[in-house]
Amino acid sequence: MTSGKNGNGPDLSALIAQLPTTVADQLYEEIAQSDADGARRQAVRTALVGKLNAERRQHARRLFTDLFRAMLSHDPLLLRPDFSTVGVIQPIDIGGIWAKLSEKAMAPLARKAETLLRDLAQTMPLRVAFRDPAVLSLQAAMRTQALDSLAAALAGGAAGKTFLDDVNRWRLAEGRRIRLGFEPRPWGMDDLKLVHGVLVTLAPLTSLLDGLREAGGNAERLRVGLERAAVDLAQLGAPAEQLGALLPETLLHADRLYLAGRLALLHGPRRWQEPVVVALVRHLGRTAFSLVEEILAAIGVDEIVRPGLVFPVPRRAQLDRELDHLDTLLGLFEDLDLINHPRYGAMARDYLDRMVRRMETEFYPVLVERCAAEARSIIRPIPDYDALDWALGFCNRWRSVLKRSLFWGTGHSEFRDRVLDDLRDGFRGSFTRTGYDGPVQRIAHALHLSQLGSRLDSVCTDWVGLLDQGVVRTVVERLKHPQVLSAAEAALLRGFAVLAEEELKRTRHWRDPALQELVDRAAERLATVEE
Repeated sequence: MTSGKNGNGPDLSALIAQLPTTVADQLYEEIAQSDADGARRQAVRTALVGKLNAERRQHARRLFTDLFRAMLSHDPLLLRPDFSTVGVIQPIDIGGIWAKLSEKAMAPLARKAETLLRDLAQTMPLRVAFRDPAVLSLQAAMRTQALDSLAAALAGGAAGKTFLDDVNRWRLAEGRRIRLGFEPRPWGMDDLKLVHGVLVTLAPLTSLLDGLREAGGNAERLRVGLERAAVDLAQLGAPAEQLGALLPETLLHADRLYLAGRLALLHGPRRWQEPVVVALVRHLGRTAFSLVEEILAAIGVDEIVRPGLVFPVPRRAQLDRELDHLDTLLGLFEDLDLINHPRYGAMARDYLDRMVRRMETEFYPVLVERCAAEARSIIRPIPDYDALDWALGFCNRWRSVLKRSLFWGTGHSEFRDRVLDDLRDGFRGSFTRTGYDGPVQRIAHALHLSQLGSRLDSVCTDWVGLLDQGVVRTVVERLKHPQVLSAAEAALLRGFAVLAEEELKRTRHWRDPALQELVDRAAERLATVEE
C-alpha cells in the first residue's frame, strides 16, 4: 500500500480522508505507539497527518486559543445577545483578542509561532505539535504578552475603548464570515477583565476545572469539588476576584452540566449566586429557542415548498437531548423556585411563553394537517408517516415536561382533541368506507391511525363500538384471511376479541352470532400468535 494510486484501488490519502476525525486521531495514536517501521507505516502516518491538519489554519491563533481550552464553550447559540452573558468564552472571542494583539504587540511572536507550527504540522497533528517544548515556550510568551496588553487596556482611557472596539469589530466580521446568522453580543470591559483573570490564574484554574470534570454527574463529588475550588480560588486573592463565578459557569456553558449550577447555588459562596442564576436563566432561554428552531426547520417553515415532516435520526437525537436539558432545567427551576425569582423569574417565564406560542401557532397546525392527511390516505401511509409518528410522541413528551413545572395552560388540549377527532374518524372509516382492497388493507390503515393515537395516550379500541357491523365484519374477514398476522395486527384483533367477549357476557339470554363468530375465530387464529 502506498500513498499514491495503484492497480489495487483508490489511493491511501483518499481512503483516510473518508475517516471521521476521531477515528483518524485514534489510528494515528496506534501507529505512533507501534514499534513497526517501514514505508507502509510512514505512508499511513503521513496520510493521517494530512487528514488531521487539512482544515487547520491560523496555527498561531490556535496556539493562543489553546491557552483557554479548559473554559471554552463551542455553542454558537450562547453568542446570541439574548442568551450570552459575561462568563461565556468562545473561540471567536479569543480570536478577536488575538487579532488585536497580533497586529503589533504580539506580531513577532505570531510570526515565529506560525513558522514553527507550519513546519511541525508537516510531520505530526497540531495537537501533538502543541506539546513540543519549543511550542510550549512560545505559548508561555504569548500569555505573558497578552497579560501586559490586557492590563494596559483595562487601565482605562481611550486605549481601552479602542482595544475593545477593535476586538468587537473583528468578532462581528468573523461572525459574518462563518455565517453565524446574527450579531454576537458585544464584549465589554467585564469580559476583558475575565480573560485577564483567566490568564493570571491559568494553571490553578485549569487544574480545578479538570478535577470538577472528573466528578462528572456524581453530585457528592461535585459538591465537595466546588466547595474546595471556591476556597482554593479565594486564597489566590485579587486575581481570583476577576473570575467571578467562572468555575460553575464554565461547567454550564462548556459542558451543560446543570447539576453544577444547582450545587453552586446551594453550597457555593454568595458571590456565585447571581451570575449562576443569570447563566441558568439564559440557558433556559437558549434551550427553549433551540428546541423550537430545530422543530420548525423540520417542518420547512419559510421554505417555498414544504416536503412534509423531515426528522432524520441526527435531528431526532438533537431534539431528544434538548428536551432532556429542558426537563433538567425546569426541574431545577421548580426545586429552587427560580421561576418566581423576583428579578429573573419574569425573564424565564417569557422564554417559556415564546416557546409555547411558537409551538402552538407553527408546529401544532402542521401536525393537525398531517394527521388529517393520514386519516384520508387509504392505499398507503403518507410519505412522512414515520416522521409524523415520532413528532407526535415528541410533542406529547414536550407537553409532559412543561406540565410538571408550568402553572398556566397551553393549547395542547385543544390540539390533542382535534388530532384525535381526525384519527377517530379515519379509524372508523377504515372499517366502513369504500376504496379498500380487502380486510388486510383496512386493518393496515386502522393500525397506522391507532399508532398515531397511541402517541397521544389514546387507545383505539375506545374509538369504536362493536354494534358497528363494519368493524365486526372486517375483523372476522381478517381472521379468515390466510395472510400471516403481524404482531401489531394480532394485538389489535385481540383487543376487539376482548371487547366482544365482554359484550357477550352482558347479554346472557341472547348471543349475537356475529360477535360469537369473532370470539371463536379469534381464539382459534390468535392462539398461535405470540402476544
